[in-house]
Amino acid sequence: MIYPFSSSTLTVDHLQFAQNGLWEKVRTVYPDNFGDLYELSDWLDKAARDVAVEALFIDSESELSGFFGIRTRDLPSANRTLMWMRLATLVASRESQSFSDLIRLCLTALHLPPELPDVEPTFELGVFNAWNTATPVLLGSSPLEKLTELLETQTGPSWLDKGHRAPICLEYVWFVPTHLWIAKNISTKLNNLYFVDMEKVRHVLSNENP
Repeated sequence: MIYPFSSSTLTVDHLQFAQNGLWEKVRTVYPDNFGDLYELSDWLDKAARDVAVEALFIDSESELSGFFGIRTRDLPSANRTLMWMRLATLVASRESQSFSDLIRLCLTALHLPPELPDVEPTFELGVFNAWNTATPVLLGSSPLEKLTELLETQTGPSWLDKGHRAPICLEYVWFVPTHLWIAKNISTKLNNLYFVDMEKVRHVLSNENP
């Protein structure tokens, strides 16, 4: 399977960290910003064991293109801050890199296997930085069929039909060796609201727009 961004050369716009899955309240780190890194170190020292990071990509129109995320609850407390700080220092850079190199940097910094799991992902659909306040949709292993059904029957969450003020993203998700995900913005903006664009969904899932 080809994943979003798998053949891309990317520049990380910024990182965002969250604890206990609370993406509505993130700690942001911009590339080469010493102040952000200093504040992150203090934040990590005080954070819960459940910490996650996302590396965000922005397109040429200054819209969210997508992101790569890692969440772990079991890093050894003695060197947890050091491991996360190493990831932030390596990844928060203005230098472009291949997606595979980005994944390797992130995973090895946390002492995880350096590649994505060799198993099929499961799929989720949700609103960027609103994963708790806007109910996400679990699409399982048949995302196109499930999403088409929800739209036709209007049985999904309200944002699926009425749109949302933040981008809507399709996520490829794994849960071993830790919680990993790749997200792609599959929404179109209309009157300041984002709506699911089924053409974008089909392109992503058919690997036409990796």
